[in-house]
Amino acid sequence: MEINENKNNSSNSAGKDGLRFSVILIAAFLCMMGSFRQPLLNMLSMGLLIYAPFFVGRCVGKYRDRNLNGNISFGKAFFYAFQVFVCGIIILTFAQYIYFQYFDKGAFVNQYVEIFSNPEYKEMLQSLGFTADVRKDFINMLTALRPIDLAIQFMSTNLFVGTFLSILVGAFIRKRKNIS
Repeated sequence: MEINENKNNSSNSAGKDGLRFSVILIAAFLCMMGSFRQPLLNMLSMGLLIYAPFFVGRCVGKYRDRNLNGNISFGKAFFYAFQVFVCGIIILTFAQYIYFQYFDKGAFVNQYVEIFSNPEYKEMLQSLGFTADVRKDFINMLTALRPIDLAIQFMSTNLFVGTFLSILVGAFIRKRKNIS
């Protein structure tokens, strides 16, 4: 009975932390989108993204200290961090979908189409071995993406990064009982 209670407590705490974490992720995403018009917002976006794993680490540390008497195994720390990342990423994905569906009006994709059409980038891509046909196919693929496709693409990348960061957080936050 106590194990189920601990799992529910862990999930509830991780969900609340994931909700707070999603605010950081959404702010970073909106700053990234705004950086196309105001380049300084890109620095704020990067700062928020660098802060994100430290925020999750702090959440895991608080959970460890409040609920587990200051002791947590790597597995529990990893799983808690992973839950926080997943909850935050799911909420971020909904926010991204809403943004791309109702507010973006194709600006994100058009920005990348413009970059790939820029003569300087064309020369750089040619020097890297990308032919005009490859660039054209990539632009066609980009313009065919729907808002849900963009949001899911971001989500899959974020889940991969979140899993890796959860391993790091788990490794740094774990704490074992002192046996004396």
